Amino acid sequence: MASDEEKTVSEKVGFTVDSALLLELGERLVAKRSVALSELIKNAYDADATEVIVTFDRVNEPNGIITIEDNGSGMSLEVLKGSWMRIASDYKVKNPVSPIHNRPRTGEKGVGRFAVRRLAEELWVHSVAKVSETIWQETDVHFDWNQFKPGQDLAEVSCELSVRNYDKLLPTGVRLTLSRVRDAWTVDDFNNVRNELLDLQPPYPLALRQTEGIPASDPGFRVLLIAPDFPRFEGEVTEQFLSAAWGQLTADVAPDGRPSYSLRVRTQSEPISFSPPETVFPDLAGARLYVYYHLYKGTDDTGIDTRSAQRVGRRFGGVAIYQDGFRVFPYGEPSFDWLSLDRDRARRITFVPPLLKNLLPNGNGGRPMLNIPGNNQLFGGVHISKHKHPGIIPTLNREGLLENASLEQLRQFVRLGIDWMTVERHRLESRVKSGQEPANYMDRESPVAFVNRAVTEVRKALEECPSPRATETINQVLNEVQSFVESSTEEQMSKINMLRVLASVGTMVVVFVHQIRGIIDGFRESARSMERLKSGSTPTEIGSVQSRLESWVQVMEAQGSLIGVLLGPDARQRRRQWVLRPFVDRLLSAFDHYCRTNGIELSNSVPSHARTPPMFEGEVYSILINLLTNALKAVRGQPIRAIEVGAEQQSNSFRLWIRDTGVGLAVSERNRVFEPFYTTSRPDPVLGIGTGLGLTIVKDIIDENGGTVQFIDTDSRWRTCIEIRLPKGMEACQGDK
Repeated sequence: MASDEEKTVSEKVGFTVDSALLLELGERLVAKRSVALSELIKNAYDADATEVIVTFDRVNEPNGIITIEDNGSGMSLEVLKGSWMRIASDYKVKNPVSPIHNRPRTGEKGVGRFAVRRLAEELWVHSVAKVSETIWQETDVHFDWNQFKPGQDLAEVSCELSVRNYDKLLPTGVRLTLSRVRDAWTVDDFNNVRNELLDLQPPYPLALRQTEGIPASDPGFRVLLIAPDFPRFEGEVTEQFLSAAWGQLTADVAPDGRPSYSLRVRTQSEPISFSPPETVFPDLAGARLYVYYHLYKGTDDTGIDTRSAQRVGRRFGGVAIYQDGFRVFPYGEPSFDWLSLDRDRARRITFVPPLLKNLLPNGNGGRPMLNIPGNNQLFGGVHISKHKHPGIIPTLNREGLLENASLEQLRQFVRLGIDWMTVERHRLESRVKSGQEPANYMDRESPVAFVNRAVTEVRKALEECPSPRATETINQVLNEVQSFVESSTEEQMSKINMLRVLASVGTMVVVFVHQIRGIIDGFRESARSMERLKSGSTPTEIGSVQSRLESWVQVMEAQGSLIGVLLGPDARQRRRQWVLRPFVDRLLSAFDHYCRTNGIELSNSVPSHARTPPMFEGEVYSILINLLTNALKAVRGQPIRAIEVGAEQQSNSFRLWIRDTGVGLAVSERNRVFEPFYTTSRPDPVLGIGTGLGLTIVKDIIDENGGTVQFIDTDSRWRTCIEIRLPKGMEACQGDK
């Protein structure tokens, strides 16, 4: 008989789940607040919602409230317990498309429901779903995430739940109330949320713009943001995307067939009009065109990220045709270049239609058509009617329109408007540059734009000579190339921004060294004064020495802190609207010793309320340092030595200027000085010999922020004035204060 020590006990065991798992899946898996929130909104899209309203209440500080309310199909108690509250559910694997609108599911493996823990300490779920032909079910659940403590079995934590059934029609949907928000939200968080959501929807209602794989029954998906503390971001996301376009082109054809075009440029206060007197489209009376034009030149005051906008352009860009409100395919699809825009860009066509030549500066004005927009930069459509335009006839198989004279008129009507918009863009930019031909380096196509254009052409060639195996392989390679170039370019731009700031740091170090030499001499003099005071001194004499020492300490602290700001990580990590006057005061203090030594009068005329558009702190300092050092070199040694920094906020722009009484700048040099390594500045014993990069750095920063910089004429007291204009930023947000 076996002893007690030899007995074997057998039993079945299973895994248990610690509550700490929610921490791993919530706070650590979803690191960014913007991603967490966008995942919750994607859940509404998956539930066939047509509208989501996201309300932010006092989120500019901790303990605020976020409410996400949709009009989707809602969750029954069965779905809530078996899918939403079940970790690693295969619900979306078994149901890859939504039941009503057949949308492909976008949610990522249940990230959304754990993201709420990342966002707030408590969650209330209110859901209404139709569970049978006659029954509507209302469910409420409360989650207090602080109850899910590490070391506790997840199944042991219970949540309050109530269910009510009704035999009357109720509006379905889900309302998520996130209470006691963990972290304060910032402008960057809102920017990131908006950019995350752009990929969810085309910039038009889906009922008007159907894309391959999305059925005509889908009425669209609208996301509305309500944020009283961040008014800049309130409104519909798609409308915000369209409002970020460089320009909006509209056009109509009068009853006599004469077209009229109008262009509203975002940075201009008044629209521009164009009515070619001898052009007639007799078959198009009553046709209407609207097009939004994106430049993809970098994040500007709208906060729309370039890469996010480009993704939207690749998926949804193009000019569509609508007949009696219904989309006519394939016009406007990314792969259908019915206006020959991508073809002309690839061939680098420079031909300007004779009708538009008289609009160019000086009658010629360079080669504006090199910047003809591609289909991925345009969002819009042309509206026609069977009754008004009987000459435009669908083909028998309903796949396009019959190629005839009427369709050719439609093509010419749309293309003329886009060509005119291209010339107007060039004309406006040329006017800013005083009508002279821009330097070649400014016209160079970006690597991202070049690769995107090349990818478009390769894919077109593949469509003409299809080979499934080759097409799949080449498309994969092209996607990798695009991704690599975009990420490399972004990384390169980050490095360039850092180098621009460091270049400005070099100037400040030179000034700092000069200041220190003067301070050291002052310390020596003070030491001699104190030696003399040993034998006997009055409080007044001691106070005088002490005052000098304290002033020198303040100068050194000001210089050191300024260099610290330029070298610190915040100088190039977060865009904000900055009150400009303290920036100028700080720099004038840094140059105070130099100015007193050389008899230079520096004045700060910037109003106390003037704020820059959203910019990096390092960019603001780089601009001011480079322009001020140029002015200091120009006035040194002149009979009158004065420099003024001024700014004003206008209705549609922010204006900054620096003017001086220096040696002046010839009109013929006003554009050339922005070229790299070209300099007219005089050598200075403290500031050194100019490298010819200061104004190039300033112009590159201004270009990236969507603005302009130029030398302008000014009143007789001043010899030189440089002016910067930037698109006006929105009112300051609470989160930036």
